[in-house]
Formats: sequence, C-alpha cells, structure tokens
Amino acid sequence: MTDTPIPPRPATSSPSKPVSYLPTNDAYARWAATYDSDGNALQALDDDELTTLLPSFLSLLTPTPQPGSTDPTAPAPTSAPPLIIDLGCGTGRNTAKLLAVPNAHVLGLDSSPEMLAIAKPRCEEILAAQNPARRAGTVQFDCWDMLSPGNMGPLLQSGGANAPTKILAAGTVGQPIPAPGAPSWAGSIGSADAVVGTLVVEHIPLPTYFKTVANLLRPGGWALVTNMHADMGEISQAGFNDPRTGEKVRPVSYKHAVGDVLEAAGGVGLKVVDVDGEGVRVREVREELVRDGKLGERARKWVGVKVWFGVVFTKSG
Repeated sequence: MTDTPIPPRPATSSPSKPVSYLPTNDAYARWAATYDSDGNALQALDDDELTTLLPSFLSLLTPTPQPGSTDPTAPAPTSAPPLIIDLGCGTGRNTAKLLAVPNAHVLGLDSSPEMLAIAKPRCEEILAAQNPARRAGTVQFDCWDMLSPGNMGPLLQSGGANAPTKILAAGTVGQPIPAPGAPSWAGSIGSADAVVGTLVVEHIPLPTYFKTVANLLRPGGWALVTNMHADMGEISQAGFNDPRTGEKVRPVSYKHAVGDVLEAAGGVGLKVVDVDGEGVRVREVREELVRDGKLGERARKWVGVKVWFGVVFTKSG
C-alpha cells in the first residue's frame, strides 16, 4: 500500500497546455463554479452507476429501534430516522439524491466552502419542492476537513466517539454554513447509519479516510465508496480546465489500487458486502456509453480502460 500522491505530469489532452498543481482545497475552490457542467467523464460514469448502486445501498438500511413503552397496550416502538452522511459532498450532487430517503437526517461534509455554497441552496430548493411525507426530515452542511488535525478531534482517537447519540437539530435548512473549526455535529460521531463517499478517497490517504468512515458509523452501519480506478490513475487524475485562465488545474491525487482500498477498510473493521451480485464493481468505459451520450465525447479516449470502481462495506458490530 502506498500513500504517495501522483507526481506532476503534463495534460494528456494537450501537452502544451499549462498545468497547475494545487492543494486540494485551492483546486476545488476554482473548480466549484464549473464542477457540475464541465463534462467530466469519470463523474458522468459515477452518476450512471449510482442510478442502480445507490438505491441498492440505501435499501440495506434498517431502522434503529427506539425504546417503546413497557405498557402492553401502547403502540409498537417507532424507528429512528436514519442518519446519512455524505462525506466529501462537494456541490451536493449526491446529497440531493439522499433527500428522497423519508425522514432521514442528511449531513453533507466537505472541506471546500465554495463547493458547499453551491450544495446548500441546491439541496434546500430540492427539499422544499418534495412531499414532506416522502422526503428527508433535515439536511445540514458543515465545512470540515478530515486532513486537518485540528478538526479531527475524536474521529482519530481509538474507540471513536464517547457518546454515539443522534443530536442533529430539526430545522437546519436555511441556516448558514458554519465556518471551519470544531464540528457542530460532533454528537453524531459514531451514530451514522450510512456514509456515502463518491470520488473522494482519490484525494485522501487511505488510513485517514477509512478511520474517519469507521468512526462516523455506528456498529452495523454501511458505507458506499466509489473512486477512480488505478488503471486510470496510471494515465491521468482529477482535474479541470479553468475557463478563466486556460490552464489545467489538478488537486492532490492518490492512485489507490482496489486491493489497497479493501485492505485499509478491513483494517478498521469494514467488511465488503455483495450488492446486486457484486462485491466490488469495476467498470471500464464502453463505446456504447460514449456513443449514446451518457459519458460525453471526452470519454472516448478512455474506451477499454478501467476507470471506476465502487464497493459497499458494513462496520462490524
């Protein structure tokens, strides 16, 4: 296993194009304005795969029983709404999909204020338009960086949280995004029913990422992770063309092999779960996906190359 970032390389599409390698937060601050519209092939494939993988993942969630009355004539105990964390939520691309989970508490975490400034109004608008009986109960966002030691707090302490109790307040929609610092959601540590992280771990050392996931989850909780395949990382990495400067901008990226991901996850008690008959989904770009317009013309150069994988884990009890 290696956690050495991918070294600088020229832009693959145009060797003469200037390339800027920036710290991840600086790169995403510039990428935020065009992130959802720049025709990124890997993001498009991720969206396509999640049309089936995300619903199957969410179907694994089982409500957490709440204590009921000891009175035999009392109604049966109710179930606690699930807490779902979108770890590295970015512009809310997948946070928005989680808002369809009835009564759920949805928490979006990201280290980029610029990305969150797009995610927050996007999800507020979607939530407001949905039937209250068939939508998430609350949505909250926080600017939080798992790579910042001052923000890690109990997440990297052995044993996780001391008080795994859901304390997300109702009515969080409309509140401002908190400034970076101590998380306002600290009482949720160790009680998440599900953690979703899509195309995020490319930017994080594996031990840090999976210890964070494991300490956010309750025992028996679920995690969905998707990422760039190492075969793609041999050739390229995350990045975008900045329309303001004309340069290619690349954040810090790691070329994580599937086997290394599984090893790191297993080391913190996360076990692979078969979903729809697959333990680890590995996908290459197929010609028909380009031809049918699902991935865009920019994906043509990746036909036949493994570019994406997805896997679901559960935390040991």
